[in-house]
Amino acid sequence: MVEKPEEGLTPEDTQEIALRAEGWNDHLRSQSAGQAEHAFELGCGLGLLPILVIIVLLWIFNVITLIPAAVLIVMSLLGLAGVSALLGNVARENAAKRAFRQNVEPEIAQFLSNKRISRQLFDNAASQSLPADAPLQAFLSPLLPASDELEGL
Repeated sequence: MVEKPEEGLTPEDTQEIALRAEGWNDHLRSQSAGQAEHAFELGCGLGLLPILVIIVLLWIFNVITLIPAAVLIVMSLLGLAGVSALLGNVARENAAKRAFRQNVEPEIAQFLSNKRISRQLFDNAASQSLPADAPLQAFLSPLLPASDELEGL
């Protein structure tokens, strides 16, 4: 495959890369958001039932009174929300990785093959066009510009 030199990346190529990167980023975001919501809801739903059963049983058998039971419920709910949020983030990352491998990466490879652009040029252009917190950024490897701080070392 003949690749275009860096100075050969036309403004049209840069614009098309930016548009496609935005579309692929939106795809990753939508795929991962749905999985994260599902994992959070599942974690909260499945975790809440055993906690409530244990607290009700403790209250019924007079091991704890109503006020400590209420405090225990609140503390349990806070802990459960934290664990569920963690599970949601893990699910979001895994869903983004899976969506990238299955859908986005083959589309990028096809686009680069058709345009005869190197992956490095694509990564640089896409990285500059996307916000820093974009899910696609995790899969790009742009060349970093030389830093003045590093030159002095």
